[in-house]
Amino acid sequence: MRDGESDPLRKLIERVTRPGDTGRAFASVPLIGKGKTIGALVVDNRFLVSERQISQDDVSGLEAFASMIAMSIQNAELQARLAEEQRLETWKEFAARVAHIIGTRIAIIEGVVTQLRFRLLEEKAVEAEQLKDVQPLLGDLSKGIRNAEAELKDFRRFAAPLVLQFGKVDIAQVLKSVLQEVRYSLNFPVELVLPNEPLTVQGDPASLSSAFIELIRNAQEAMQQETGRASQITITASREASPTSPGTVAQIEFADSGPGVSQEDKKRLFDPFFSTKGRGSGLGLAVVKNIIEQHQGTIKEVGLPGTGARLIVCLPYTE
Repeated sequence: MRDGESDPLRKLIERVTRPGDTGRAFASVPLIGKGKTIGALVVDNRFLVSERQISQDDVSGLEAFASMIAMSIQNAELQARLAEEQRLETWKEFAARVAHIIGTRIAIIEGVVTQLRFRLLEEKAVEAEQLKDVQPLLGDLSKGIRNAEAELKDFRRFAAPLVLQFGKVDIAQVLKSVLQEVRYSLNFPVELVLPNEPLTVQGDPASLSSAFIELIRNAQEAMQQETGRASQITITASREASPTSPGTVAQIEFADSGPGVSQEDKKRLFDPFFSTKGRGSGLGLAVVKNIIEQHQGTIKEVGLPGTGARLIVCLPYTE
């Protein structure tokens, strides 16, 4: 841009420069990595000793410098992604080993309980009066085994590789199907807000359904900790501008009336084995995050602590 020319970028520079130091020439080049613009580099001749115009040679040098900066940024992002992937693979290997150990122990305990039940009930090894005291204990043992098997299922689901079959998916239809599936396990209202037009993505409907069910289940468990407030979940689906790239996304928001998530817990909310509920495997949201990221999407928690959780899923929109 030459001296005195009007431009939105110049207006931005005017807000950060000294009074009377605006209107001068400046140059701007994009930071481009792998064909994608990731930022911009701007220089103004007020940083030069002399008051000369910015030449084409200056711009060429700036472009070379911008290319090196873009490469450095992308290398740093790649290293961060590789570190995260390695960490996730380590957790998956750990979960697989733990699942094997726990599964073996559960099978042994379940066999013992089955034999015990047979001896006590079928062979009548104890008197009827004593049986009244024994039966509740057997029931507690069976319930404990079922709970352990549920935890084991989370471990195996987290450790197993995702096998996805992508196709055109209507998010509204997936959400309606999910609510139909979980309707008998919920004792509070769920409000579903859908757009008038189809909201479609490229995805695997089965895995997306699993992710949405887990988010509802997570909200249900969180609200069970809250007393004195009516439980409710509001699920809102809409088409929005992408927060990270050009284009639009299918945004699905899950808002509940629970205690919310503290600022400290937000940092670890999707980490494997992290739970704020004091029970459970802490793998549910980690599995959800993995599913969403396999769909090239994002998930984040944006609620205010004390006012309920708000989890927002963004998936690339497709016509």
